[in-house]
Amino acid sequence: MRRLTIAILASVILLSQLSGAAGLAASKPRIVALNGVTGLGLAQLFGSGAYEMEVGKAADVAIARLTTGAAEAAALPVSTAALIRNKGVPVVMAAITNYGSLYVVSKGNKGLYDQAASSIGVPGKGTMPDVVLAMLLADKKASSAGVQYYASPVELANLLAAGKVEAAILPEPWVSQVLASDAALKITSDIQAEWKALFGFDYPLSCVVMSESFVKERPEDAKKMLADIKASVAWVKANPEKASAIAEANLSMGSAATVAAVPRCNFEYLDGSKAKFATAQFYGKVLQSVPAMIGGKLPDEAFYLNF
Repeated sequence: MRRLTIAILASVILLSQLSGAAGLAASKPRIVALNGVTGLGLAQLFGSGAYEMEVGKAADVAIARLTTGAAEAAALPVSTAALIRNKGVPVVMAAITNYGSLYVVSKGNKGLYDQAASSIGVPGKGTMPDVVLAMLLADKKASSAGVQYYASPVELANLLAAGKVEAAILPEPWVSQVLASDAALKITSDIQAEWKALFGFDYPLSCVVMSESFVKERPEDAKKMLADIKASVAWVKANPEKASAIAEANLSMGSAATVAAVPRCNFEYLDGSKAKFATAQFYGKVLQSVPAMIGGKLPDEAFYLNF
């Protein structure tokens, strides 16, 4: 009887261990997606059931989760990815999900450089709109006398719609929101086109980073995540109406504005060597102009994931 009891206990312990291991292996990867365009490329993942999705209003949320191991991946601005890597957060660049989505909106007809010399609103000093504009102006040796800073894209978009700002450089979806608010407003400059004309390449805006531990310990899950993100980016591009419903429910984006914004968000999936090449070009330019934005140096080679 004693031997039977011991055998039963041993079996229970073994089954418990196996069950725990199976549960660990089957745990859903956790992803933090930021509000707005950066999270929009992952829209299809919200309804897939394969991932635990969390939405962050700011990059700080994603950084905290990655640092503590509370998330396996996050959608972030490309510049933030390099910055946190250089600050010691153990993440790798897994994929690019879209290029830039910045535009100048105004009722006038001035070109970018004339507008910057006259009057143009920028949503925050040190933000991507500010940095990209500053790099364009510096390379052209153009005047920045008209550049004025505002607290956020929301504030600037509201002031533009109210006629209290002459022109503004804004990211999507705020571009679509202000265009819908006043038929007299229009896009007067495509910042991506200006950038490419000057520097010869497109700049990436959003990316997905993964924790090093996730990639090392669960490589097949990491590969599946990449495949799902690639499919999601393609799905968002092809289905802006369906993506807008998910964005409205999860990413604090108005449905109508999202539908209009998708074609201007320049969604494109890149991984491996293509992602490395695209980001390395951009980081090189940033390092010359505003090195603090990426932590004062280029990320190390191990930063770039390449299965």
